[in-house]
Amino acid sequence: MIKHRVEYDERGFFHLIFKGEVTIDEVIRLYSSCFEHPNFRLGSAYLSDYREGVPNVNLDDMDTLANFAKKITQFATVKYRIAALADNPMELDFMSIWRQFSVQIPNEQFETFDNYQQAVEWLTERLD
Repeated sequence: MIKHRVEYDERGFFHLIFKGEVTIDEVIRLYSSCFEHPNFRLGSAYLSDYREGVPNVNLDDMDTLANFAKKITQFATVKYRIAALADNPMELDFMSIWRQFSVQIPNEQFETFDNYQQAVEWLTERLD
């Protein structure tokens, strides 16, 4: 049984769906799978959906994720967006910590949401 999965949404973003406990290795593996998808392009947007998932990550893990993101985007010149979606206020607060790491990553725009529709609207609006 697949615990986590990626779906491409025709509105132009990758929907990463996490279920149950989520480790940093699983997050990186799911993001990496997007790059092999036929609809992947520079500037793709990502909805990281944790409504049924529980991130089991610490600050060192966030540093690992930041290094991964910097490595894969080092030559990118196109902005992209990541929306983190969760129901739990504590998880949203923890995900907001990512913003401190995200600023190290060129061209990344990151936001947290507790509403699916608002996340989709932000992901699909024109980038500034």
